[in-house]
Amino acid sequence: GDIYAKRVCFYLLERLENHESREPSDTGRYSIEHIMPQNENLAPEWQRMLGDNWRDVQRRWLHRLGNLTLTGYNSKYSDRPFEEKKAMEKGFEESAVRLNKYVREQSVWTEKEMEERGRVLAHRALQIWPRVVVDQALVDAAELRDLRERAKRRDVSKVKMTDIARMPGMM
Repeated sequence: GDIYAKRVCFYLLERLENHESREPSDTGRYSIEHIMPQNENLAPEWQRMLGDNWRDVQRRWLHRLGNLTLTGYNSKYSDRPFEEKKAMEKGFEESAVRLNKYVREQSVWTEKEMEERGRVLAHRALQIWPRVVVDQALVDAAELRDLRERAKRRDVSKVKMTDIARMPGMM
């Protein structure tokens, strides 16, 4: 889904870049780059590469993990065609950002490449942040303890009830 709009997007990409690296990249001056541009009026080169349904592809994949990376050259990349983003001075082919290795190895940037890169990065994210497995019985016991503690703090005499409801044995 859309991770670009999430507050953790930069952190997620930064951790994917630097996790367990003895040579971490200084990402302080990096920004998030959309490999396939955000511009809804994509350049003809992008439209041809993405195919006849380029608008749907852009809408579906624009803000997903597979299309996002980090760079210090966001403004230079702009909405350029993929080949230019790769081959230009300081482009993806020269990038020291580890997240861009897969990008520089591709000859095209289509739905297929975005999906594959997203899958690879998601797998890596699960290694960094493994799923939490919790025993449901422990969760249920904690909820029951919490309910009992809250019940102890309640004053039944302040609850509005009819006289019949207050009769002994009715509770």
